[in-house]
Amino acid sequence: MKPLKVILPIILAGISLQLLSQINPVGIDLRNNGVKLDAKFYAAGKGSSTPTVILLHGFPGNPNSPYGLAERLNKNGMNILVFNYEGSFNSEGIFSWENCMNDIGAALSFLKKKNNIEQFSIDTSKIIICGCSLGAALALSAAVHNSEIRKLIAVAGGNDLSIYLQKMRRDPVFRTVLEKRIAAAGIPDGPIRGDSAYIHNYFDRIISDYDYSPLWPGIHLPQQRSVILFIKGIPGQSQDIDS
Repeated sequence: MKPLKVILPIILAGISLQLLSQINPVGIDLRNNGVKLDAKFYAAGKGSSTPTVILLHGFPGNPNSPYGLAERLNKNGMNILVFNYEGSFNSEGIFSWENCMNDIGAALSFLKKKNNIEQFSIDTSKIIICGCSLGAALALSAAVHNSEIRKLIAVAGGNDLSIYLQKMRRDPVFRTVLEKRIAAAGIPDGPIRGDSAYIHNYFDRIISDYDYSPLWPGIHLPQQRSVILFIKGIPGQSQDIDS
């Protein structure tokens, strides 16, 4: 009986730790050019064949996971990396779309470091970027510039950033509404670092840099290059995913 009394607590402790890893994320040291991002990792603990998902929140988002997806996907056997963009919530730095896209690259680099691969059992061939709303636009835009992004899910967002910026250029009313919405989320009333003047000047600076339409006719991506899943809905309607 004594060996059983010794072994049983050890087994139960191991099971408890595995369950906690699926419920409680661990904080990780994720940095973009030295700027520390508030980031968490949910480890599935099921071996190296497990997919790893980088979750990107919308605007302004929240300090946890978008739509509770981190917890749900983790319970279904996936590693999850979730973070707040630079200049938002508890992440350091200044908010900008370029910084957000560079944050995605930093997250990819984190997952491909040898020590992190070993610690979290990461299969680097099964890394998926999943963006929600603005996060979807950021993911689509980042994929234009980053050939390492090969698997992408866009939830409630099917346009890259250039679509919004070119509409801002053509439609001053649309630009005013969008800038006000972003500025309303600025500190102290919201979690974003950047006031209305900064936002207006920022868009003035980048609008001419974001027009991907001339690129598309010359882009020929091999089938293995990118897999993109768009998930959208119609207000007031629901549809079974199997349909």
